[in-house]
Amino acid sequence: FLVIFRAVDADNFYWWNLGGWGNQRSAVECEQNGMRRVLAETETDTTIEQDRWYTIAIEIKGDAVVCRLDGEILAAFTDPTHRGGGVGLGVWATSAQYRNPRILHSDGRVEPLAIDPETVAGVSAHWRATDPDLPGVRCTLTEQAPLESRRAQRITSDGPPGGVAQSGLSLSAGERYEGSVWLRGAGDEGRARRRPDARH
Repeated sequence: FLVIFRAVDADNFYWWNLGGWGNQRSAVECEQNGMRRVLAETETDTTIEQDRWYTIAIEIKGDAVVCRLDGEILAAFTDPTHRGGGVGLGVWATSAQYRNPRILHSDGRVEPLAIDPETVAGVSAHWRATDPDLPGVRCTLTEQAPLESRRAQRITSDGPPGGVAQSGLSLSAGERYEGSVWLRGAGDEGRARRRPDARH
């Protein structure tokens, strides 16, 4: 689960990453100007079980934040980086269901949190269009033959190059990284797989 709070924009926010890093641990991460860091004092060995409902609560008072899972405090920290912003829900490389999301204000008001399954300008969550104003390049989401989720990213172009990209990835010098990309083009009934190695 990714529970986003104090989101100023796509490059400035906090999120509580539950069951992250291959479902090995959980922590709150702070993204500032596209650069993400883990708040070390919030790291726990918490993993997430499949086919189970969890109650997640995040309480914010000034710069102090308390994160609870099923009523138990798992993370508590004070950080002044972002002092306001929106909230949201998401996932990373998995799928999840959310029910009854709501915002409880200090004055007692309860505000339902509307979940929009679509993302900005037809671009998948955690990605951005490389040049959203480039004429002839279109990014949309499609339910036609997705690989691991309900929708897949579709990119079409009348000629100019364009697509989607990510930024703010946390990399360590001297470490070797392995990733994979699944691509399918018009006229190709199979799937092409590329496993690039990257060294920073």
